[in-house]
Amino acid sequence: MKNKFWLAFICFIASYIIYIFSQQVLQLIFDIYFSIIISQLFFFLLPILFVSYSLSFNFRSIFRINRLFNFSLYIYTFILFCSLFLFIHSLIFIQLTFLPESFKILVQEHSKNTEYILRDLAKDSLPWALLSLAVVPAIVEELIFRGFLQKIFEHRYGAHLGIIYTSLIFALLHFNLLNLIPLFLLSLVIGKIALYTNSIFPGIIIHFLVNTTTIISKSFYSGFLDAEQDYKFSLEILLLFIFSLFVTMIIVHTFKRNYNYKVNY
Repeated sequence: MKNKFWLAFICFIASYIIYIFSQQVLQLIFDIYFSIIISQLFFFLLPILFVSYSLSFNFRSIFRINRLFNFSLYIYTFILFCSLFLFIHSLIFIQLTFLPESFKILVQEHSKNTEYILRDLAKDSLPWALLSLAVVPAIVEELIFRGFLQKIFEHRYGAHLGIIYTSLIFALLHFNLLNLIPLFLLSLVIGKIALYTNSIFPGIIIHFLVNTTTIISKSFYSGFLDAEQDYKFSLEILLLFIFSLFVTMIIVHTFKRNYNYKVNY
């Protein structure tokens, strides 16, 4: 696989560009929900599947399509989602607390378009919003990022650097300044779990739950969109951040200790 790295990576970049372009074109024909679903499945995932087939990659291996046979894995995965959700949101609040005022406004304004889109899509049709923004992205993005992309990076640079590079690309390609660091850290954790379990399913579950919770929260509450809101650092936020970080580290260590899949590159 190492000899095919650059070809596979270039194909990933090309597939992503095609996916972004196709989504814009499809929105001229279909509604936004359908355009997201079609573009992700047929213009992002399908080319990656074709590339994997053309390069003679083992599908089950490259995409980590392995069942979770231990029920405790599902329990740990749900606890990990809860801790990650609290960690991400407390981290975002802390970022907004300590950012310089001018930069904070810039970051919020840059992120506000995404926040408004999520809110409007959720209020317009929550079932379609969940399908197009939670179900499909959770499956497609995890197969591509924690499966295909992370695997080729792992084979090229080793497991730890592979996860770091994949997480950096994952965070950057979401084009959200406010969520850049939280998404990077979220991807790091999910990448570690994918490595330890050699399964894409924990990542799909966490990705789906994070997106679903975010979408539902936007449909009922949009106060976070207010750029004038005064974010003040508090002991409660600090304790929540420390607690969620501590729980996340414990769960990740539990996966590593009990479910560490050994692989030789």
